[in-house]
Amino acid sequence: MLLTDLAFGAMIAAARSNGQAGEQSNDVDDTRTPNTSAALSASTSAGGRPRREIAGWLLAVMAAHAVFAFVVYPRLAVLVPGYLEEKDAYLEIARNLSAGHGYAMAPGPHLTLRRMPAYPLSLWGLGQLAGDGRTAVFVFQLGLVAAACLWVYAMAARQGHRAGLLAMLLFGLYPLVIVYTPRYYSEILLVFFVAGGLHYLLKFLEGRRSGHFLAAVAMLAGAWLTRSVVGFWLGAVLLVLARRGVFSGRNRWLWVYGLALFAALISPWCIRNWIVTGHLVAGSTWNERSALHGVRLIVHPEVESRSRQLDEMYIRQTNLEIGLRIGPVDSPRQEVREARESAGIYWDELAAQPGRVLLNWARGFFRVFFLTASPPMRWIGAGVNVLLALLILLGELRAAQRRAVPAPPAVPVQPRGWPVEFNQALWLLLGIIYCMYSILYPHYRYLLPALPAAAVLAGRGAATLWPSSIGRRTACEAAPLDPGGR
Repeated sequence: MLLTDLAFGAMIAAARSNGQAGEQSNDVDDTRTPNTSAALSASTSAGGRPRREIAGWLLAVMAAHAVFAFVVYPRLAVLVPGYLEEKDAYLEIARNLSAGHGYAMAPGPHLTLRRMPAYPLSLWGLGQLAGDGRTAVFVFQLGLVAAACLWVYAMAARQGHRAGLLAMLLFGLYPLVIVYTPRYYSEILLVFFVAGGLHYLLKFLEGRRSGHFLAAVAMLAGAWLTRSVVGFWLGAVLLVLARRGVFSGRNRWLWVYGLALFAALISPWCIRNWIVTGHLVAGSTWNERSALHGVRLIVHPEVESRSRQLDEMYIRQTNLEIGLRIGPVDSPRQEVREARESAGIYWDELAAQPGRVLLNWARGFFRVFFLTASPPMRWIGAGVNVLLALLILLGELRAAQRRAVPAPPAVPVQPRGWPVEFNQALWLLLGIIYCMYSILYPHYRYLLPALPAAAVLAGRGAATLWPSSIGRRTACEAAPLDPGGR
């Protein structure tokens, strides 16, 4: 839990130095009191209560995860036969590494490119230290959730302590975060890396320190090596930062150093793939297969009620179809051929029924809020995702209303919160993940990479509704500091 302790300490230091940040963003100009010394005194005297509140609510989140992992989850083995069977390729690869077969999976096992390496290597490393049993995996992934919760708090607390607490709760108690923490899935590691990348990006935009930017790049390289979809967002963010002149002055070459660091971190995976296939593969060869499953799944009339059965059926069907075309997929080179064949079939499917595909792409923008295999989780997911969307829109609406109110001219205005570029980065992450998976594979599990951004944005909206007894404004929020008092 060293990582969690470090993140907790960094977050507390930031909260104290910012005087708990007020409840306004860079988009929201708010009147500041000129009495800086009084605010500093209030901040010092009130500093202990936010720490206790953060620790208390974080422990509540961790307790909810533990109850699910050790009480609810085992009961599902009785109620839903086969639910606890872990057949995912990540665990298979980790165990093949431990057995000396290399980064491999069935049949064979053969060396594989079908899954990105960060999560299988994490499971393998955990297995060497503490075993890869459910308890060890739960404790490891709960630590990742706790660290991500603290990063989410630290980002949202720029809008106020209450906003930070509520964002942390929205993130830590998100249904799929609770469900996946005790399971062998890469989603928890992915949201950990994304939350860390966003956190250090915000610190860079606030202080223009190159170390923070490089830390953000390192985190996002970890996210890429977990699921390469984040690469689209990283490219878009770099373009936004460049257009707004962030890389200027002493930081004019920083983007080059960042790209070099990113390339260095992902290069072992690329080089390994080049050696075993003769092709440059920076992602996973399963991406094309997944897209093909998705386009076949979404046009089926029963997709919303039988998604798991249909997915398994289309996997078997595609395996047979690919096998007839290129033979058994039992080597890295065959996996590359499989990816190419899958891409070709995908475009054939689009050409054969463009109307049905386009219609279901449009439906995907609604299905992605609830589509999953479990009927109860469909309702829970739909409710939580709609709530997040409404809170995000409420926060933006309140920010727009405050921008429209001019500040009193006699009092200097000092905007506080997150920079405009960070707000754009949050919306880019939401938009790219939402649009991509609404079209390719509308399963609400795949929205998880955008959850840190959604929780941070929703925290601002939730803070306007939540009872003041939870996350009550501290004295330092009532008399926020000007920049000289940070």
